[in-house]
Amino acid sequence: MSVPILTIRLELIEKTVALRPPLDESSSEESVQETDYIGSDDEVKQLVSHITMMVRQNADECKALCELFLSYDFIWKQDVAQTFAEFLQGKLSPNPLRSVSKMTDPGPGNLRVIASTRSFSRASTKSSIESAGLVGTAERPFLTPKMAPEGTTNVPSLDEFDVEIDIYKTARDQVMNLEDHQDIGWLRVDMRPIKHALSTHASKWIWTFTKYLSDQVTSMLSELDEFLKRTEPEIESITGEEKDTVSFMKMMRLFNEVSAQQHKMEGKFAAMQRTVLLVKKYGQKLPDTTETLFEAAPHRWNSLRTKVSLAKQRLGPRIQSQSDHITKDLSAFADRVLALHEELDSSDVYSRDCAIKDAWHNIDNILRRLEVLETEAHDLKELQELLEANIVNFDLLKQCRSDLTNLKELWETVRLAWDLFFQVYVYICMSLYI
Repeated sequence: MSVPILTIRLELIEKTVALRPPLDESSSEESVQETDYIGSDDEVKQLVSHITMMVRQNADECKALCELFLSYDFIWKQDVAQTFAEFLQGKLSPNPLRSVSKMTDPGPGNLRVIASTRSFSRASTKSSIESAGLVGTAERPFLTPKMAPEGTTNVPSLDEFDVEIDIYKTARDQVMNLEDHQDIGWLRVDMRPIKHALSTHASKWIWTFTKYLSDQVTSMLSELDEFLKRTEPEIESITGEEKDTVSFMKMMRLFNEVSAQQHKMEGKFAAMQRTVLLVKKYGQKLPDTTETLFEAAPHRWNSLRTKVSLAKQRLGPRIQSQSDHITKDLSAFADRVLALHEELDSSDVYSRDCAIKDAWHNIDNILRRLEVLETEAHDLKELQELLEANIVNFDLLKQCRSDLTNLKELWETVRLAWDLFFQVYVYICMSLYI
């Protein structure tokens, strides 16, 4: 067994795995001058030839070590920022460690299975977030970049994040499991520099993915914190002594805002829970402030819902006592809704003799008034429910919206048909004069 007498380093030099010093003629120096005596000695010449052969053989074997790392070149050759930006757009970069089977692995390590056993909304069973459909619906919006165009749908799922991060973790683990030294004949190859370099690059990839996920959690929790700080004092200020419809509508607007936020948050809580599990799975930590908000979020959200329920209970008797006045306001609103519905039904937009310009004018006019009524309806609908009355038929607003949508499509088709007819007419006329 030969004992190494020289140590060389395997390093990452300018995006290339190379030996330092390089084992080629560029780094060689002539240290022994050949004399006539040595040159004429066959035994010496034979020894020199043997030594030269061994040197070249050992050098070739050392260089072959570089090829071990070619399957990991995606770690240092691909641009981290650009590749990650493409990943967020649903484009996967090529590398030999990606396995399609991992994308659909339903095994015990699947984060959806883990997260589904822990409901964030502990106090609610009716609106449980363990529903797979709700999780899937909320997950991609939660992961979508803030500056992404509206309607972006190709954002990767958390399972795809998991698969991608695991690729770089696997590469890092495989590299770090290699021996620190490799003895080849009289040479010892120190592999610690290349292992350290690739581990650092792989860790940068992992950090890029987990940092994005952590930032999404931080952003959501910050928005939730601001919402709670703004709405909680307003909810707590409801005493039940309010008297006029304007005040009631203001409070209904507040209740509706909480209700709408709850609908969005239920699914986002599930996505956030899975995201935190994923970040921690790869040894990363949330910022201290984010961790504090994350731990307090379930209690704070359930506390807000309780305060809303209590506020409605305090407000209910007052609304009942003011029922005559509120009923009068609801009746006036019902008359406006009915008038708009009847006006639309009797409008010339249903007549084939109506000019296209007049049709669009009528549609736009009714649509603007409909939007005003829809805005008011959000508050009055819950007020009517608290009054336990049935004065306004809010379904008429939905019917008007549906009819206007269909009419817009119809008259756009009419416009296109007339444009085509005119083009054909002009073409025929021009053909007759040619």
